[in-house]
Amino acid sequence: MGELQRLSTQAEVMPLMRTHGGLVLSQEGRQLQAALRREGADGIVKKARIAIETNVALDAMDSVARVDGHRRGLAGDDPGLNSVLIEVELTHVANIKRIQSGGAF
Repeated sequence: MGELQRLSTQAEVMPLMRTHGGLVLSQEGRQLQAALRREGADGIVKKARIAIETNVALDAMDSVARVDGHRRGLAGDDPGLNSVLIEVELTHVANIKRIQSGGAF
């Protein structure tokens, strides 16, 4: 956001953006400031969405890894039990995918 603040300050002191002997911000100056504030707010929202999506993805991967490790520990060398537990794990993975895509269970 530092660059956005620099541009905003630079625009604010430009004679083109001032009226009445340079004391009052012109209509164009006010419009520019409002546009820059909107851009700044949009940028913050985008950064928040990225952070949230990153956390969701990391939690999903951790969850799948925990379930997979638990299945392997429970099944051991028993192929029959492993086969049954794989079905449970695959259901878990499918549910995680639905959650990530915004769908319900």
